[in-house]
Amino acid sequence: MSIIFRGTPGYMGKVVTTPAHVDDVPLTVQTLQGQTADTLDILASDGETVLAKFDFGGNLTSPTLNGQVVGGVQDTVEAIAAAGAIANKTGSVAITGTAAVAATLASPTATVDDGKRLTIYCTTTFAHTVTTPTNGINGNKHIATFAAAGDHIALEAYQGVWYTIDNNTTLS
Repeated sequence: MSIIFRGTPGYMGKVVTTPAHVDDVPLTVQTLQGQTADTLDILASDGETVLAKFDFGGNLTSPTLNGQVVGGVQDTVEAIAAAGAIANKTGSVAITGTAAVAATLASPTATVDDGKRLTIYCTTTFAHTVTTPTNGINGNKHIATFAAAGDHIALEAYQGVWYTIDNNTTLS
């Protein structure tokens, strides 16, 4: 099996070859800072047959693999220093404001966003808030209030609602 990047200036055409039989072996793929990739292809041993194609949103775009595919793409951290909307639906958000930040988080899209995980944490000690639409957190809350540096909430999207995976904020 081989792995090839497509659409990546610094990596285009470079192939990483793995042993012929690989089971449950984690693979970490990184590009150099400032470079991007359009897709990641997993090729058969002939070097031409595409067994699977992933886009860099972590989506399997050609689901021809047998067995379980585990993993994803490491997202960047979105820093929020002032009031505004959180753009990320995956990855991490660092609230860095030097005064209380009132951030908003849109509800995930049912089915489309199911399984996406987002961790929000603060790096400063202020009463930061993240507000979702009504009942947007756990189906019955919509505001997470942070009190101290290190406070965090880890969320997973399911059917249009953010559910807490880990939390030490106050939910209301």
